Order: sequence, then C-alpha cells, then structure tokens
Amino acid sequence: YWVNEKGEHPNPFTTITLNDVNEGKWKPIYNEEDAITYITKLEAIGGTHMIWTDHCVFGTTGFAIYQPLIDEILQWSLLENKVLNYYLKGDGEKYEEHSCIRPEIDMDNEYMDSGARFFSLINDDIDRIIITGEAEDVCVKHSIKHIINLRPDLTSKLVVLRDFMNPVDVSQEGKDK
Repeated sequence: YWVNEKGEHPNPFTTITLNDVNEGKWKPIYNEEDAITYITKLEAIGGTHMIWTDHCVFGTTGFAIYQPLIDEILQWSLLENKVLNYYLKGDGEKYEEHSCIRPEIDMDNEYMDSGARFFSLINDDIDRIIITGEAEDVCVKHSIKHIINLRPDLTSKLVVLRDFMNPVDVSQEGKDK
C-alpha cells in the first residue's frame, strides 16, 4: 500500500505518520486521499499506523482456526445443539481492523459491522462470551475495548482464553492489560 521515493515498501513494524506522508517519506500507491484522511483521524485519537507482517491471509493456513481448537468447538456445537457463527475482519481497504467488532477509524460508514451488530443482539440467555486471538495486546485488546464500549453490561460475561495468545510487543508478555 505504501512506497518510499525509491518505490520500496516499508518493512514490517514500520510506523507511518502524517508527518512522514507530508514530508514525502511514504506515499500510498492508491486511495491517497483516503489514506491521508485515515492517518489524520487515527492520530487525532492517539493511534499510530503500523505496518504489520502478512498474517491471517484469506485462503492460507494462517487464516484457519487452530485445528485442535476448532475440532473441540465443532464437537461442542453438535453436542449442545448450538449454532457456530463466524465473523470475518480485515477486508476493508481504507482502514485497519484490529478489533473483531469494528475498525478503529470509521471511514464514511463503509465497514461491515457484523461483529457490532452481533454483540448488540446478544440477550440475557448468554452466560459467557469467550474471547481469544493471536495478538493479545493489539487485536484482542481492541476487541474487548469495543465490546465493553458497545455493551458494558456484558463485561462480567467475558472470559479471555489466553492459552493461544501472545503479545505483538514481547516486552508486554505476561503483563495484564
């Protein structure tokens, strides 16, 4: 999405700031106006635009749920006669989606807020909501924040399954967020 004056893409974990864009250090390949608007809005709320490594790419094994975990979930859904719903994230080209509920920055209400819609419909019959993910200090953290902001009444029902998580910032490993 981004290139420097030599046409090189940034390395993973590079932070791109509005100042970098204004100084010509990084330039979007397409959607230039949207990219600048996104970074401007993100910085206005104290966020930063980080370049991540390719991960969870649709159609790859990195996209799939860990096989032993999905086997248990599917068995539970059959034994308990419960429906298993999947919600995708990360398919917007104008914004990043760390949270499974919604993007951090709303770009003209164009995101599909299926996660937010799902959590707004949860009724009192639900006794717990299990949350897990790969990036404890990024995606999981943002998801929990958005769930609590959307439905503070669900806070006591959240169970964070940390067995499969790791922080992106390894200096945070083992610290409670």
